[in-house]
Amino acid sequence: MLISVDNTPSEELLKAVRAALLLKGLSFSAYCARRDLIRQNVAAALAGHWTGPKATRVVQEILHDLGLSE
Repeated sequence: MLISVDNTPSEELLKAVRAALLLKGLSFSAYCARRDLIRQNVAAALAGHWTGPKATRVVQEILHDLGLSE
């Protein structure tokens, strides 16, 4: 893992995910489009503004996809 990050949704987690995507040559928007996710919802979930079971699942899947999960 190139980026060390706390997996708790926060603005820092959103930034870490964006950075990890850039290192893989993908933009945040492109990643969300490929996964059929609404970019604004994903950003809210990662930043901790959208909570609940679906938001938690989205965050976990993204962290797993990018190798950022513990």
